[in-house]
Amino acid sequence: MALYKVTAKRTGTWGKTRFEKGMSVEVVIQGAISSTQSKETIKNAWMNKYGIDLAQFTNDTYLDYEKLN
Repeated sequence: MALYKVTAKRTGTWGKTRFEKGMSVEVVIQGAISSTQSKETIKNAWMNKYGIDLAQFTNDTYLDYEKLN
């Protein structure tokens, strides 16, 4: 397991969903960051912290993944 800090690289809008550059969450990921389970973990963390459904933004274009440990 590894701790990641996932940060928005830029401001983005998808329909009524909007997020700002610099918004971030810390999540514990088991396995590859690109797996379906990891993306679901990131999506849930973002929903819990900001109330935003980040499903369409979980790629390298919008998010920066920094391994903390």
